[in-house]
Amino acid sequence: MSLWEFLYTEIKNAVISGVFSPDEKMPSKRALAVHLGVSVITVAAAYAQLISEGWLYSIERKGFFVTNIRESMPEKNFRPIRPKKNSSGEKTSERTEPKPTKPEGKWFADFRDNSTALGKFPFSQWSKIIRKILRMPDSKLLSRCETAGLWELREEISSYLLRFRNIKAPPERIIICPGTEYAYGMLVQILGRERLYAVENPGYRKTADVLRINGAECRPVDMDQEGIRPDIIEKLNVSVIHVSPLHHYPTGRVMPVKRRMELLSWSMEKTPANGNPPGRWIIEDDYDSEFRFTGKPLETLQSLSEDSGGNRVIYMNTFSKTLAPSFRISYMVLPESLLEDFSKKTGFFACAVPNLDQMALAEFMKNKNFETHIIRMKNYYRTTRNNLIAAIEGGKLSGISHIKEEDAGLHFLLTLDTGFSGKKLKAKLAEEGINAALLSDYFHKGEQGKPDRFPGDADKTLVINYSGLGREKIPAAVKRMERALTACCP
Repeated sequence: MSLWEFLYTEIKNAVISGVFSPDEKMPSKRALAVHLGVSVITVAAAYAQLISEGWLYSIERKGFFVTNIRESMPEKNFRPIRPKKNSSGEKTSERTEPKPTKPEGKWFADFRDNSTALGKFPFSQWSKIIRKILRMPDSKLLSRCETAGLWELREEISSYLLRFRNIKAPPERIIICPGTEYAYGMLVQILGRERLYAVENPGYRKTADVLRINGAECRPVDMDQEGIRPDIIEKLNVSVIHVSPLHHYPTGRVMPVKRRMELLSWSMEKTPANGNPPGRWIIEDDYDSEFRFTGKPLETLQSLSEDSGGNRVIYMNTFSKTLAPSFRISYMVLPESLLEDFSKKTGFFACAVPNLDQMALAEFMKNKNFETHIIRMKNYYRTTRNNLIAAIEGGKLSGISHIKEEDAGLHFLLTLDTGFSGKKLKAKLAEEGINAALLSDYFHKGEQGKPDRFPGDADKTLVINYSGLGREKIPAAVKRMERALTACCP
């Protein structure tokens, strides 16, 4: 046995026996090499093998940690070192039995989470920009910001949209908001609470919740393979619809041009829907347009509407996916015909996004750092997605799984033929520390509550959000999923 193999074996046995606690931080390669009197290469080889087999995991710039295998190992395999008593009967300071370290609500792999990769945020660039702004204080930094946001940021967003999305949006039509939820509230005030709003079913249910909280009457409208159904929209007499045509969440479908043109024709009808004020509007949520992994970015409804000569589309996007969910900056592009209503009904508001954050983002976009960051993140997420799909298709799940809608966005659908209900499947995954939502979870409740049966495979299809999953966790996460399915399958 070579020296690195001996070290690998000893560390692995220490993990199995409980000498090393779950999630305990291991020494750095250099520190352990100095302590043992061996080369760094020897320790690096041992650590690499332990990580590849899932005994350890690494976090960039933080170090190496022990994988929590306690829950998946038979109890008899654990032989933790018990506290010993010295001659006076007092306990010594030797390691005691490791306690479960997973706090309630913390998962080994959370596929519901839409967070971004922490280690990939451009902290150094961002901190330089912040220091630069604070060294050269501008009166705008401490002044009240107008409702629509700082002009400099709106100019940069306008330039970016024209170059990369072919969206003609002059700065005066761009409105900065502290998150998409806030933007929905503003839209309800601008368009009116007396209107009937429609959302996609299935869909991101928080959208309907926020619209209702702001006093709007909201109806879920069923989808077919091409998107939200225009025939149901007409029957319901709605006058505002919310759609995500370029990458629907959670199905991942792309609305074909034919259906998009049907919606635009609906929006330009002169006759108002019964009981609604004049005018029909489409809210286009383009929440993750930057992360399309094949081909060019698709043309937006907003662009099609501008080209057709009658813009009835309100375009919305956010920096939550490209930068971080905690980065509460979203924006919307209003049609020119709504600017007067915006000024009249919300003009007394001050923009709720701090001026410092707006100035920093404007500078970040001005120097093209934002574009470079998107390219970097797109490559990172593409590799993460490929690694996760390869691990699923190359393991025990390959015979019972089907993956689709993986070419865009930061999630895909994983259909599992286990023969069990979605509720039981989620429970089994949860026992292995895997948190995942079913496609059926995104259907809106009807008058009689949620249906017992869902169309297609919705009750056995997982929605896999992978943006917050570190690459080092992928092998262990898939192994846990395999254990869960092995345990629950007949």
